[in-house]
Amino acid sequence: MDPSYLFYVFAGRLPLLLLLLGGIVFAIIRWNRHPKVSLLVILGLVFYLLESTFFTLLIFLMPTILPTGAAIVASGPLYTILFVIDDLAYAAVIIVLVSAVFAQRKLEQAPAL
Repeated sequence: MDPSYLFYVFAGRLPLLLLLLGGIVFAIIRWNRHPKVSLLVILGLVFYLLESTFFTLLIFLMPTILPTGAAIVASGPLYTILFVIDDLAYAAVIIVLVSAVFAQRKLEQAPAL
């Protein structure tokens, strides 16, 4: 495997990585005003940052981890399983971020008709 390919993959994700880091910094700045929301945002964004980096490296290194014969046989189902796990982890990130949106909201009573 060519390491320069890994560089291009991460270079293509650079805008997303900068956005995640910016969101983390923004949540830290807003911590005093909304601590619970900021904590959920930081947890969700850090988990997504780690998860996306981990799965990118894992997919890149998969051909070198598996033995040569097993790589050909198991690559299809194995990649499918990895992508499903990646999607489940991404769904967990979305759940945490959506819960951050609705955290610490004040209940407003509906106006009387």
